[in-house]
Amino acid sequence: MSLSVETLNGVVKADGDAGWAPSPRWNMTVSTDDLDPGQHWPQLPGNIDLALTSEGEITDTGPLGSVDISALSGVLKNKPLKGTGQIRVRDNQIQVEDFNLQSLGTTLTASGQIDENWDLDFEIDAPALNEWGKALGGQFEAKGELRGSRDLPVANLQFAGKNIHSG
Repeated sequence: MSLSVETLNGVVKADGDAGWAPSPRWNMTVSTDDLDPGQHWPQLPGNIDLALTSEGEITDTGPLGSVDISALSGVLKNKPLKGTGQIRVRDNQIQVEDFNLQSLGTTLTASGQIDENWDLDFEIDAPALNEWGKALGGQFEAKGELRGSRDLPVANLQFAGKNIHSG
């Protein structure tokens, strides 16, 4: 199966296989070329390219699959955009590997897993919140971890901010 759609002044392409029987399943490669989110959200003009693969199925016991973002690149509001990472889902377990997103001066990283016990680490560095919208301002950094059981997770968070405001 192949699909090509022109949207947001760019192209989205998908190639692979999908089916419904005996259960919903897919194995796809997806790419975008020159998408401009500013066509729909005028405050976010840009040019986005993406390459990812995804495979999985919906089973009687739940979803099973993966998304591998091999390349996210481009610009938003004339600032670099890039990202990579993997997310895997299996038997009520979510595994995040080397997730890294950089956009509008903000960096978000995460890795770990969530299942019966949480073991997830993350960092956010947002030195210019105003880049995300006119109503936002200030800067912040956060570093944290989520640990413990699914029913009672514990968060350890270090947070520093300056002049944070909205409105």
